[in-house]
Amino acid sequence: MLNNSKGRLLAAILLICTISFTACTVKKKVADSLIDKPDDKIETVDVSGPDEMTASKLAALSPEERARIEEEELARKSSLGTMGSEDLTAMEQSIIQDIFFEYDRSDLSASARDILAAIADWMEKDSSVKVRIEGHADERGTSEYNLALGERRANASKKYLVTLGTEQSRLSTISYGEEIPMKEGRNEEAWAKNRRVHFEIK
Repeated sequence: MLNNSKGRLLAAILLICTISFTACTVKKKVADSLIDKPDDKIETVDVSGPDEMTASKLAALSPEERARIEEEELARKSSLGTMGSEDLTAMEQSIIQDIFFEYDRSDLSASARDILAAIADWMEKDSSVKVRIEGHADERGTSEYNLALGERRANASKKYLVTLGTEQSRLSTISYGEEIPMKEGRNEEAWAKNRRVHFEIK
């Protein structure tokens, strides 16, 4: 009798896990089908709010204000590390990873979509979490162009998260362009690491 009860419990757990996995897979496939477009067809998402800084707003700041923002960001990165909040668990740190882009592109790779799907799933489980999506570019091109490119990358990431079911109100975007490189250097290794979107937990 005891063995039968354990068997039923195990079967129920397996059924629940199978249903959860299937739901996540279907949700990701639907999102992929909606956003699988060439780079020049990606639509930017309208963003608003005090925490968001578009390329045009950042470019309009005085050199002193921009320098202050950049210094604050560098200090934050130094104190918190590349994963964001120091309070993140090891599991959360494995989920909240940067995503990377090809040169002069803002379309999402398969690996980027996998990371975004994991972030969306994590945010669905914790409704108190808000995320700032930070767009970056390598040093090639003008500062203005790279700010716009960073903005496109952040918006593409936000749009995909929204497509996966994340509430827009929990997401904000900012572009730093080429101003805050992850890796210093004038070579492909450094540029590849700097063409990224970083997620900051708020």
